[in-house]
Amino acid sequence: MGLPDMGPADRSSGDRFAERDLSGRRIGVEDVAEVEMATDDVRTRDYRDGGGHVGIALNTLLDVGANLLLCGVQDELRPRLLSAVADVHNIAGWVEFDRGLTNSALVHLSRARELAGAAGNADLLSNVAYRAGRVHLHNGNLQSALDSFDRGCSVLSRSRQFHAQSILLANSAWAYACMGDVASAQDCIFSAREFFELADTSQVSAWSWFFDEVDLSAVTGLVWTELARTADPKYTAFAIPAIERACEGYPAEMRRSRVFALIASAINHLRDGEIGLALERGSVALDLSASVASTRVKDRFRPLLTELAAVPVPRRTEDVSDVISRLTATCEGRPAGRSSGRRGVSTDGRDV
Repeated sequence: MGLPDMGPADRSSGDRFAERDLSGRRIGVEDVAEVEMATDDVRTRDYRDGGGHVGIALNTLLDVGANLLLCGVQDELRPRLLSAVADVHNIAGWVEFDRGLTNSALVHLSRARELAGAAGNADLLSNVAYRAGRVHLHNGNLQSALDSFDRGCSVLSRSRQFHAQSILLANSAWAYACMGDVASAQDCIFSAREFFELADTSQVSAWSWFFDEVDLSAVTGLVWTELARTADPKYTAFAIPAIERACEGYPAEMRRSRVFALIASAINHLRDGEIGLALERGSVALDLSASVASTRVKDRFRPLLTELAAVPVPRRTEDVSDVISRLTATCEGRPAGRSSGRRGVSTDGRDV
């Protein structure tokens, strides 16, 4: 299942395979290692800029992976080969998710799960379960999301991969919060914090390296944000400090993550009656989103648009109307333009 050609910016990871003829070959460690390195490069750029920037490289890797599975390989290398190709489908599923193609994403993730299972790779199986859970969570299939996260935890139950388990538990908390299940959400997010602190940072799972204190703060903030919506507005007071830590902690190059955190910050400040702060965060998020190739960004903006549209007309200043207009354009897939600058907001999130 091919991914789109997104232009020259995403070619580098696939260039090393461009002239490679794999037909009829017996492959070696170096072939598998090159797929692994190229996949890591794609994953890094996806995490930074969004899935829309890596289409060519992933198409190449998918083709190479399919061809490698048809080649001869020594028995001792086969599990590593299966894991490498599984991981290509794993990241392909994530990229399709970022493009809003849920069915295609789940097809790739199903293939990744099949190959990782054949390889006996529990770590990768837990990663695939996490990603499938996030796809379901984003699309509102909350029980399916919880089932996926639980499956990932079960795979890791006999290991000491506390760091990976903390990610799965934090995302389970997010799903429970969307359901309005306060007790389960709190149990999971507190357990996630405990597992995170128990984790040996020198033994972090290969797939969970991205999840640090900033990410934990972001997910924690999202849990409280959802509980404020589904259970009790009082949880906004818990959400704001956690989300603000994330906004301050994400480096400038982590654009997609920063945009998500800024959107959540805007929503919470709006609920707290701080319209000025909400507009500042929303404006910065809109400015940054222009360079992020992800349909998830548009989806995350919709709740903010809904909340801003509910601002009573007497309080709807020119600034409010300006941000509503830009959000509407973004959610409809039209250019949103940049902030007018009236509020003095810099693109790195600091007031100027």
